[in-house]
Amino acid sequence: MTRGFRAGCPDGWAPPTERMATEKQMELIVAVAALGGERRLPVEQEIVARRASLSPSTMSGVRAFFEQTGLIEPGRGTWAVTEAGLRFARLRAVDSARSRLVLRDLWRGQWFEQAALDLLQDGPLEEGVLADRLGEGLPGRRERWIYLVEWLVHALIVHRDNGLITAPGNTLGAAADSGGARADRPVIFDPLMAMEDEELAALPTDRFVALMDTYRALFTSLTPPPAAT
Repeated sequence: MTRGFRAGCPDGWAPPTERMATEKQMELIVAVAALGGERRLPVEQEIVARRASLSPSTMSGVRAFFEQTGLIEPGRGTWAVTEAGLRFARLRAVDSARSRLVLRDLWRGQWFEQAALDLLQDGPLEEGVLADRLGEGLPGRRERWIYLVEWLVHALIVHRDNGLITAPGNTLGAAADSGGARADRPVIFDPLMAMEDEELAALPTDRFVALMDTYRALFTSLTPPPAAT
């Protein structure tokens, strides 16, 4: 079934490069932020490449994705993080959970966020299937769309459990669909989505970590066990 989300994809939009694993892409943002400092100064690409142990051509392959998603300032020959990119990089080293929330808030309303949630509205999908459907009819090798799904998981936009990707509040969606209309589907309370950004930012680290642990345990407990073989 073809959905209408592709109409929201900007012309020329590029997913992450297939030449760099998602974790390495995140390390690249951290390297740019460290070199540019708090003033977010532009840094020559060759310098960033040496710092991140990458070739300039590999870096060029992921630049469009970073610019489109608000992590790197547009430019040629030099790299500089945006304010959001700096927050993500700084928090990643000391508070990974909060750095993930930076991405969640930055990407809220982006076409690929809405596309993923649209594709998951009828229930969980295997990770590769979601990647294939996101990239259907759009340019880019399959690995690039798999890396995009990994970014979405990291940003807490979607959740991964036993190889399945689910939307927040929709873990039981597939089971509910077999018994009736979508309006009858159970809804799972999402504690993160229920809180304002200011409330989350004000939480002490220990309370924030406890909230994340509760959040993870809730979805794990509500996920049906695998069928016996």
